[in-house]
Amino acid sequence: MLITDVVNTNEPLSFLVGAGISIEPPAGLAPADSIIHGIIKKFSAPVYRSRLEGLHNIRYEALIQIFQDCFDMNLNILDYFIQDSLPNSIHQFLASMIAQGQFVMTTNFDLLIEKALSKIEVVGEYVSVITPEDYEKYSHPQNNFANNLYCLYKLHV
Repeated sequence: MLITDVVNTNEPLSFLVGAGISIEPPAGLAPADSIIHGIIKKFSAPVYRSRLEGLHNIRYEALIQIFQDCFDMNLNILDYFIQDSLPNSIHQFLASMIAQGQFVMTTNFDLLIEKALSKIEVVGEYVSVITPEDYEKYSHPQNNFANNLYCLYKLHV
């Protein structure tokens, strides 16, 4: 089966994508493991550094929560994800799927899918669904599309 066989169907599709989509050029964002090791190297005490760098199962989100609690209450570190990067073909593909009424969920902190969405003209508006209130308000993707709302579901930001 080819991707075109799936994408060209009349059945609703769902896409779940992670931060790995933003590594490819021209986006070129660092992968989560590089960010994890950079944070550990810069902010951990030397006596603990080698032990922490040896952890292979530390979740990015957990480390960011610790970083926020200890160093950066406002999470200014996340400004890295709003730099002037350009969407790649994966972001553009996902934006086109949203514009066609498909369901896209992402764990990305960056705004590259949103940038790609801004280049597509549609009748209606794009919405990034982020907060619990957003999820309650936009909980029916097919109804949203019928009402000219094109939603990108951000699973954690």
